[in-house]
Amino acid sequence: MTAEQKPHPALAEFRPRRAAFSFTAKLREPLWVLAHGLPAICSRVLERLAPFAVGMNDLRMDSADGRLGESNLGFWALDFQARCEIRLTGVDVQCHALHQVDVRQLDHLIQAVLGAVLESQEDAIFINYEATVQMHGAPQGSNPETFLGRFTGPGLEGLGPVTGSGVSFYFGPCSRRISCAVLADMSTSFADSIYVQTRALFDGEQLPREEIGVETGEYLKASLAALGLALPEAGESK
Repeated sequence: MTAEQKPHPALAEFRPRRAAFSFTAKLREPLWVLAHGLPAICSRVLERLAPFAVGMNDLRMDSADGRLGESNLGFWALDFQARCEIRLTGVDVQCHALHQVDVRQLDHLIQAVLGAVLESQEDAIFINYEATVQMHGAPQGSNPETFLGRFTGPGLEGLGPVTGSGVSFYFGPCSRRISCAVLADMSTSFADSIYVQTRALFDGEQLPREEIGVETGEYLKASLAALGLALPEAGESK
């Protein structure tokens, strides 16, 4: 851990009550093997995903509404906590209970799926990776209104009493990121909580896929720190 990554005493601890994660890897060219070489990609998926107990009966080819671009080879993993879909355009991974899974296992899962795609088609190249984290939780030592008030103004007038406000920040290229965004708002799911969303689009040519997990984690920490928040250290009790 570098000096920039060490917890700052001014940061308020943020314990997520619920968290979700979504990941998309976009291909430069369509994954045509998904349309005309299904056995080939299925064999690679089954081999790569064997450590996650993904078997033949777990794979499902979904043609959605019949449009070719919406077709996907999908399956569940990590005890039905993560949904993976391989499309002509790339890979989608959704985890709606990030607070309940081992993030290292989730990273291994993503690496396995990406590896299966790259091995199934010679010209497969990922041009970018997008990672989004959504969290609901309470900032320690502050109520949501006071916390969000540091970033928002008095609000609009003439529309009735203000019951809440939020803020969004958008940023351009930096390091290996093409763009990123941070959103903070009142949580509509939990009382006395805030909703935080971080999103980053990474350049696939600059970010090795093996470093996706580390880069995403570092960006999440930096985004929360910019808001004055910090997640509990690993190993702390909930």
